Amino acid sequence: MISAEQKNNIFYLFRCLILSYIITFLILAVLALLLYKLSLGKGILSGILIVLYVAVNMLSGVLAGRHMKEKRYMWGLAVGSMYFAVLLLLTWFVPSVQFSLNSTLITTFLLCAGGGMLGGMVS
Repeated sequence: MISAEQKNNIFYLFRCLILSYIITFLILAVLALLLYKLSLGKGILSGILIVLYVAVNMLSGVLAGRHMKEKRYMWGLAVGSMYFAVLLLLTWFVPSVQFSLNSTLITTFLLCAGGGMLGGMVS
């Protein structure tokens, strides 16, 4: 049986995950506007996405780590991994995106999970 404290912790992780996706959506909306107005190159876009993945997951890792108190880096890693899992599921269901296990996918996982773990460590 799951205790009330465990339910609270799981609910808090999902709140951190939802917050990170809200922040991601807002930043991507601003990025789309900048892309439209300034015609930014692919390299700049890739760099911004890397910073976005790390920063958003680091923020959610900090929030999760502060709430959990013990093994903070593991909770940050969990939030970053959940972020990547949802991102992977969303891209899997987009018909125009071809799904394959490649270095970009692995790098994205490492950025998300590492950013969350780093956030948990500094919390």
